[in-house]
Amino acid sequence: MLLQLKRRKSRKKRVASKILILGVLIAVGFALPPVYREAKQRYKAYKSVTALRQAKVFFAAGEPAKAVVALQVAIRNDRQDPEVWKTIAEMSEALGRRESIQQRQQVVSLRPGDHEALIALALTAMKFGDVFTARDALSAVPVSFRDTTGYRRAVALFAIIEGNGSTADQVLASLMRTDSSDNVRLMHATVRMSHPDPVVAQSARQELAGMVETPALAAAALRELMQDSIRRNDLGVARAWSERLVSLPNAQFNDHLVLQTLLMATEKKPLDKVLPPLVEKSTGNAASTADLVRWLLSQGQFERARSLVDAQPADVKDNFAMKAVRVDLAAALQDWPGMGELIYQGALGPVPEGAMRLALESRTVGELHGEEARFTHWKKALDQTRNNIFGLRVLYQVGVTWKWAREVEETLLTIAGGFPGQTWAHEALVRVYSVQKNGPGLQRIFGLWSQQSPGVNRLKHDAALMDLLVLGSTVAPKVKLSIEGLSQSEPSNPNYTTTCALVYALTDKSQDALVLIAKLKPAERRDQARAHYLAFIYAKGGQSAAAREQLALVRPEALLNEEMALVTQAKVIVAQLDLKAQEIERLTRGKPKPPGAAPVTKEATP
Repeated sequence: MLLQLKRRKSRKKRVASKILILGVLIAVGFALPPVYREAKQRYKAYKSVTALRQAKVFFAAGEPAKAVVALQVAIRNDRQDPEVWKTIAEMSEALGRRESIQQRQQVVSLRPGDHEALIALALTAMKFGDVFTARDALSAVPVSFRDTTGYRRAVALFAIIEGNGSTADQVLASLMRTDSSDNVRLMHATVRMSHPDPVVAQSARQELAGMVETPALAAAALRELMQDSIRRNDLGVARAWSERLVSLPNAQFNDHLVLQTLLMATEKKPLDKVLPPLVEKSTGNAASTADLVRWLLSQGQFERARSLVDAQPADVKDNFAMKAVRVDLAAALQDWPGMGELIYQGALGPVPEGAMRLALESRTVGELHGEEARFTHWKKALDQTRNNIFGLRVLYQVGVTWKWAREVEETLLTIAGGFPGQTWAHEALVRVYSVQKNGPGLQRIFGLWSQQSPGVNRLKHDAALMDLLVLGSTVAPKVKLSIEGLSQSEPSNPNYTTTCALVYALTDKSQDALVLIAKLKPAERRDQARAHYLAFIYAKGGQSAAAREQLALVRPEALLNEEMALVTQAKVIVAQLDLKAQEIERLTRGKPKPPGAAPVTKEATP
């Protein structure tokens, strides 16, 4: 009996002990995953920081290929680190790659409201001619940071790019009161060199010529003077400035390319004489060799470009910058297998192999079964890489290389719809649809863009305007209210005022429309960009003389079909008004005028 009791107690102890151990294990099991995840995150962050540091060292040492590999490690371990994306953007920009715009956008998305990130994005976008992105980035800079030197410099540069010399002059003159640094002086003189007053322009040239004597400014001043001479078609003077530029120790390889191009133009030097010194100067430098290959391609010298590439050692040929230009060379030579192999090797960036295979197969499918089958095959490639922005960018570049308009458009739509921050795709679609004069296409892309960026008034306006043009008076009431709201919030904005007046003219509120456009400044009423709208508004308001003035300013080649429809309506209304006026005049001449009768007027006074 006692033995049984002891055994029972022993069993209970063992069960209790097992339960305790099990409880501990369960507790540890619950505790371990968070600890493991945290440790893993810390390790990945450490690897990212280490790889980022290595990338900077490699890039500073002139080894961009190794830097790219290190950055790929960094981004694999921490895709949310803005420093990684910032470094990638800086390196891409230094290599002259347009992807740096999207990489800057990634920094902005990870650091919302950061004025330095926004200004950097604007500057990079301007460097690559992306005016839309630059404008939006500058608009997003918080008001509290708009008095900083960096912001005002960026605004001045934007005004220069847009050809708004007076604004740039004002901003830079204001900036010089607080920042008279060499760079600001250089920018100001550069702006004034394009001044319509020849005396002011010549004074600016003399100021820049004086800056050539300052070592820190010499190269930049000489480049501006050279470009100014080229713009004025004074190639002899441009060559003289160029020769001085290449004699400087900090002259870039591209400066030598420009000089040789000028020598070919002014002295009719044959390529056989021009090429050898360029090849010698680029030897051993992958970036310079890539620039030279690109220059030869622009001259139509495909075989010479191929010979130059073939003559390079393996380390230069396999450099990241060279691989990209080798894709261009393969495309120029229509070497599609060679182009595909380079893309598989990552010459244009990382891309899913299956998607790339489908994209490259599309050419064969098209040759065998036609363009519709080719497009269907291409869409399969898009479906496989829909969530991979890097892969989509590569597909876009391939489509552009092959000049496949429909496939390029579909790729851009996929990028714009899935990646709102990649505004270069939206901008590209705007250009495509503008060239096609495709109103519904513009309506679709501006509508999407506006939904993705609800705080940007410019996009809200453009989306509403396209709705108005495509749908006319049947447009939804909320669109009309949106346009009215924009006009009231920014009454000095001539675009918002004109569009609001167009709404009134389309909805039988012609007198309200005339009141609105009367607020426009004379220069704003003479702007050809809104002449077709004003012609329609004046015609609907019975102002035939004013409508005729605007019709004379219209440029039909620059208008959408929907805008041309407004012009046609304006002409019809003006013709009707003229006939009515002639009829009144005929009737008036036919019978005596009653004593004290008021004179007959043909139209209301504007």
